[in-house]
Amino acid sequence: GVMWLRHVRRLWIATTWLEGVAEYGYGDTQQEAISDLVISLGEYRESLEKREEELGDSVRNELAILRKLIERLTGT
Repeated sequence: GVMWLRHVRRLWIATTWLEGVAEYGYGDTQQEAISDLVISLGEYRESLEKREEELGDSVRNELAILRKLIERLTGT
């Protein structure tokens, strides 16, 4: 799977690993955790896109994977 959900001390945690970079989100419900994860991934994507011209090949590849992952999680 692309994402893992687990319940820890009354909180749901959604986690994904992207080329060794762990991103996560959390919330009171599974949906809140997934939404928080998508926001976190979106912020990470924006930070990479701002300096896309300067990125090396491996990070450009990570950005491409990140874009596909966000599409899969959001269905857009």
